[in-house]
Amino acid sequence: VTAYIKETGDDSILDVMTPFDNDESKSTPLSDHLKRSFDHVINNLGPHGLPLIGRADWNDCLNLNCFSTEPGESFQTTTSKDGKVAESVMIAGMFCYIGEEYAVLMEKTGNPAEAKRA
Repeated sequence: VTAYIKETGDDSILDVMTPFDNDESKSTPLSDHLKRSFDHVINNLGPHGLPLIGRADWNDCLNLNCFSTEPGESFQTTTSKDGKVAESVMIAGMFCYIGEEYAVLMEKTGNPAEAKRA
């Protein structure tokens, strides 16, 4: 999104109604999707302060079910034997870049409070 806006100067894309889960009845402006994505990362950190993998990661083809007693169960749906969950250094690295881009975007589009929070 930020690359598109930088290239075109067109920030009206932030107002485009965009569905969640391909359900048009759950559409909100694209800017809301960005905020919710940002919030999801900062509100789901693991014990080392890194983003949790959750149910999907940068490499969705991973299927390390070593923590599961159920054959075929994805590792993303389980915790380890000691109750810990997987953190992602890759997501953390991407978030460092994208988080800064998000903050700059919020500042440039007249949302200094959100920029400061980011």
